[in-house]
Amino acid sequence: MKQIVVSSFIIALVVALMVPGVALAQEKISSKQITLIIPYAAGGSTDLLARAVEKIWPKYAPSPCSDQQDGGGGVTGTEFVVRSKPDDTRCSWATAQGPT
Repeated sequence: MKQIVVSSFIIALVVALMVPGVALAQEKISSKQITLIIPYAAGGSTDLLARAVEKIWPKYAPSPCSDQQDGGGGVTGTEFVVRSKPDDTRCSWATAQGPT
């Protein structure tokens, strides 16, 4: 029992010492204009949530420009982001749904 406690303490200590290194390893946020691709129709719950996030986004990064790319149940917009040039200026708003 004592060995398990000591092992757990050592693992927790190692993880705690690694966290500041991860935070320092992050890159600076780019000053480029970010385009937020919303791959669903306007007025839906995904669109409303994405636009709410867009309003608070400027506190943390440059203000985004949203672009509606609806069609195909989200496939059209997602494909647009996947096929775009990898220059870190496009962000796709995606949702996930599990089995019901």
